[in-house]
Amino acid sequence: MRAGRVGMAPKITVASTSLQSVIGDIDANMKKAKEVIAKAADRGAEVIVFPELYLPGYACDESDKCFELSEPIPGPSSDALGEP
Repeated sequence: MRAGRVGMAPKITVASTSLQSVIGDIDANMKKAKEVIAKAADRGAEVIVFPELYLPGYACDESDKCFELSEPIPGPSSDALGEP
């Protein structure tokens, strides 16, 4: 540990993303997310942040689409994103 960091939390590398979702196409969005995760991890990222509702796409309007696309956590998408 470097001087001046005694008692402080270790440094982590965070990557943030700005991606456009395909509304309602979790599979396509998952594929893109995994590509971005792999690229960010190769560059040293330990935490990768995606836009709110990236996987289902932001479809919360007067329709019930966001409820149809919702999943529990843990669930299929969180499990898939956690795979090596």
